[in-house]
Amino acid sequence: MLTETDIQAAKIFAERIRDCVEKSLFPSLGPDSRVTVSIGLMVYKMQENIERTISRADEALYRAKNGGRNRVEFSE
Repeated sequence: MLTETDIQAAKIFAERIRDCVEKSLFPSLGPDSRVTVSIGLMVYKMQENIERTISRADEALYRAKNGGRNRVEFSE
């Protein structure tokens, strides 16, 4: 959760996380192992119930996974 952050700043932050994980080494996984992350972002809408908010974040996450993984997707 990023408070007082617009979607552009959130995308930059999420992309930095994604890039950092991709570049990290995890020797315990083996020499040829690679770790990546898919990230789903959303912008909270005033008066939206929490279930719908989480659902939109989940939808964005699955768009990232289905779009090739190792990506950041968002829902406004």
